[in-house]
Amino acid sequence: MDRIRSGGPTQLKRLAVEQAARGHRVTVVFGHNPEHQADFQELKERGVRTVFLAFDGFRASPSTVRSIFALRRLVLAGEYDVIHAHKGDALYALIFATLGVPTPMVANRGMSARLSRRSAIKWRSRRVRRIIAVSQNVKEVLIRTAGLPPGKIEVVYGSIDPEKFHPGVVSSLRDELAIGAGRRVIGYLGSLGGRKGVPQLIEAFARLRAQRDDVVLVMVGVTEGEMAHRKVVIPECLRPYVHLVPFRRDVPNCLAAFDLFVFPGTRNEGLTGTVREAAAMALPVVTTDVGGNAELIRSGNSGLVVPPDDAGALSTAMQTLLSDRQLAQSCGLAAREAVLASMTDRHRTDRLDQIYEQVIEECLPPNQYAHRGRGHDRSVSQ
Repeated sequence: MDRIRSGGPTQLKRLAVEQAARGHRVTVVFGHNPEHQADFQELKERGVRTVFLAFDGFRASPSTVRSIFALRRLVLAGEYDVIHAHKGDALYALIFATLGVPTPMVANRGMSARLSRRSAIKWRSRRVRRIIAVSQNVKEVLIRTAGLPPGKIEVVYGSIDPEKFHPGVVSSLRDELAIGAGRRVIGYLGSLGGRKGVPQLIEAFARLRAQRDDVVLVMVGVTEGEMAHRKVVIPECLRPYVHLVPFRRDVPNCLAAFDLFVFPGTRNEGLTGTVREAAAMALPVVTTDVGGNAELIRSGNSGLVVPPDDAGALSTAMQTLLSDRQLAQSCGLAAREAVLASMTDRHRTDRLDQIYEQVIEECLPPNQYAHRGRGHDRSVSQ
């Protein structure tokens, strides 16, 4: 990927920054796109070496071949102790680029989509020492559809920075959008991708507006142009109550403007990053039962979980939390506690450090591992 706008690249950035702060020597590799260089400024400021290669997806193009050779030169020159692939295409590229290279590999799987026989091949590779599943649901799908041994898969949840995502954030977004104090704000933050369920959210909001006239819907990361391109229509009667906000970097500021966070996804999630971020802000959350979202949002305890593709159930759940402030508050606090218990940047990096040590130990002769010691300054290529 050539920008940091979605969940996978954002999680990679957070991990790399935390690893660098611990003294690891970290190299991250992204696609090349001069238009989005500002996305990488924090990585560079935090001492993370950032390399850009011109991948053309994973297609048989001259640029991809050149990039695979460039990636191989990078690996051979870098003296890396472990290589971590954060996307499926990245893993394909690394498998070709590291032929004959003994450096152990770890690979992320961030979606609950079933694997075809062809796509399962790379995950079965013996050169991939561990697969990091971002939820228990993703692990189960890998075992069921790719025939992978459970011991090869480790569940490591994505993470947030609790110093940035907390319920004390004061938002400016309501003032920016001129939303009155008496309005209840339902929020969505994400893309307009087909699996994100935005049409279902709009239908659910229409049903909710028929029951109460104090609600508005704010969708951050969604533009009029994208709506038109994907032929997603907001009924004219709803337009005064629906605010579309282009991509924003100040995610905590946006979330703090919401009374309720809704994720209406329909399929192929891991554990949705914005659900985790909203939970960290102690927001009441309604989510569909996709991927591992129900592993964080326990219905009736830390939010409400409804079936995917069911606008009626989505609307009913929103109405429940808006009408019962005590339930909404208790769900938000329980969700935050769940995030703080296992989904902070520190927790995730601790767990991945342990996994890196395990795979390094497995791939080194015992005398070499004993000589290097646990305090070795590891190098990680991602």
